Amino acid sequence: MSGEAAACPQGVPAMINKAQRMYDSKQFTMTEIASSRDATPMTVHREIRTAPATRPATAPAREAQ
Repeated sequence: MSGEAAACPQGVPAMINKAQRMYDSKQFTMTEIASSRDATPMTVHREIRTAPATRPATAPAREAQ
C-alpha cells in the first residue's frame, strides 16, 4: 500500500470511540490517548471532538409589520 492507510478498517470506529471516551473523562492527556492507540497526538486531535457541543443559534424574533 506504499504509505496509504486502508479504507476504514473495522476497528477504527471503535478506536475513535474509545479515544473520545478517554478524552471526555478528563483523566488522560492527548499524548496518553495517542500512545494507547499507537498514533500521534495530532491524529487523535483530528479524530475526536474537543470542543463542547454548542446549541445552534436561534433566529431573532421578527418584528410585526
